[in-house]
Amino acid sequence: MNTRARLKDMEPVLANGLVRLRVPAQRDVDLLWRLIHEDGYIQRWRYRGRTISPEEFRNDFWRAIMAQFVVETDTEPKRRRLVGLVSAYDPNLRNQSVYLSLLAFPGYRKSGMILSAAELFIQHLFDNWQLRRIYFETLEFNFEQFEGLDSLVEIEGRLKDFEYFNGQWWDLLVGTITHERWANMRAQIRKRAVQVVPECDGDGPVSFDHFVGIIRGVSREAGREIEDTITFDARLVDDLGLDSLDLLVLLDTIEQESGTRLGNEDLHGLATVRDWHNLFLTASRRPQASK
Repeated sequence: MNTRARLKDMEPVLANGLVRLRVPAQRDVDLLWRLIHEDGYIQRWRYRGRTISPEEFRNDFWRAIMAQFVVETDTEPKRRRLVGLVSAYDPNLRNQSVYLSLLAFPGYRKSGMILSAAELFIQHLFDNWQLRRIYFETLEFNFEQFEGLDSLVEIEGRLKDFEYFNGQWWDLLVGTITHERWANMRAQIRKRAVQVVPECDGDGPVSFDHFVGIIRGVSREAGREIEDTITFDARLVDDLGLDSLDLLVLLDTIEQESGTRLGNEDLHGLATVRDWHNLFLTASRRPQASK
């Protein structure tokens, strides 16, 4: 076996048929910032409802991070959906520990998908660093969204009335995952994640890459190829060359994939890729239209 093949075999497998992990891009950071301000559930994560600027969020995103991945459904690229974010932060090499953070996006809470991602991520951490334990901290109300994690995390402490949020004081739970416990429990966690995945409603945020693929497909059907990189701020008509018929096709695609009907009020002021992607995100969260 040559050197290239040996190195290929040594690469971590960060996909399992249910979810895949990839390094976040800048567009993912922008999407996370929007979700934090649009979704009350995600406001519990890190900022506890505090309003922050995009600049502050970008500066904080990689602070004290040892490893961090966006979680996607492990499907063909054009059908991938964002599931959440997994992070390892505040590493302590002296006592060989790190803290684990899990964030599930709308549509994938209690689905088992984030648990499946945690299984991949935790194994990645133990494979690549000599860790003795992984710490997991969360306010008590947050623990319920990680169904199945309770069998893996050993709660070692509870700080009573630790933090004030949404009108009341909450306890902080402090748990650990030791290397030995992980070796014994990993197979059970994988089985548990597979069992609960069917409960997922599948309406997580539409990935930017998927939406870019839709735009390119619409343009290709009209006999034009978009050669340039498509960014959030690109204007569909002025920069990408789409015409009014292309926009109607794009709108129809959004309605079909989201299962909703969009009215004239939804279309006001749409110009950039960001505008249209936000429309797709909004439509995907609405109740599906009756057929």
